[in-house]
Amino acid sequence: MTKSELALFQANLFTASPTSGDAHIIERQAPMAVEFYHRALVGCAKSMSFTQNVFGLSRETIDAFNIGFCDRTLSLQFPYHKTREGIKLRGGFKRIGFLNGESGHETMRGCITLPLVADGELAGLYGLRYSTPRRKQPALKCSVFGHMPVFIPFEPQKLVMVCDNPFVALGLAERGYRNGVAILGDDLCELASSELKRRGIETLVTFTDASSDADAMDEFRSDVEAANMRLCEVPLPFKVQKLGKWDDCQWRLFDKRLTRVLSEAGYRNERYQA
Repeated sequence: MTKSELALFQANLFTASPTSGDAHIIERQAPMAVEFYHRALVGCAKSMSFTQNVFGLSRETIDAFNIGFCDRTLSLQFPYHKTREGIKLRGGFKRIGFLNGESGHETMRGCITLPLVADGELAGLYGLRYSTPRRKQPALKCSVFGHMPVFIPFEPQKLVMVCDNPFVALGLAERGYRNGVAILGDDLCELASSELKRRGIETLVTFTDASSDADAMDEFRSDVEAANMRLCEVPLPFKVQKLGKWDDCQWRLFDKRLTRVLSEAGYRNERYQA
């Protein structure tokens, strides 16, 4: 992720503070919105093709993680905006970041969405825009109203691969690398490192290429050191993104370099674990 992309992401990282009256929104209405987005994705051939052929995600993964698509029709399902019910529902969705606080439009419009689940409860929604917008819009969007500093789709053992976003972590899992995670922010904050340590993680693997931001990498190294964790860097001639477009040569090179770096650190490649 470039420095400008990180800045855009940070600008759209909502940390709303829902009121006690929003519990019904979070527990009942928000999951219904997530399901609505999932049905929208499955019913849209273009966005479904993008999710499968660019992200590299199978239909099984799409269903298992309730991945969806915001086609800007969710608000049409709400009660009339001038009614008491409509005002209350829209206000709750604004406070949890599903609707823009000023315009009232859906925050994730035009994005492939991923519900963020912590301890079995919905904690937020992540979105990645899949098409070039007419107006300048951030590519990454995230609405977090619960405790979710890092996306951990599976249960890794001691070592994780830090991915640019949650979809990359899921795409790697499709190829057998089930220890990918994504930090939901622009750095390894104390909350993220604490959560990783709570899961027993000791070592982080990161991927670098010729376009990697040197200053950002130096800062990340310092954050890892401050967290008393170990860092392994895997140099590659390409970015670990859009995994569905990778050819066999890219996957072989990725696996070879990852295996070598892990071996030097005393670990086995997760893909070859029994």
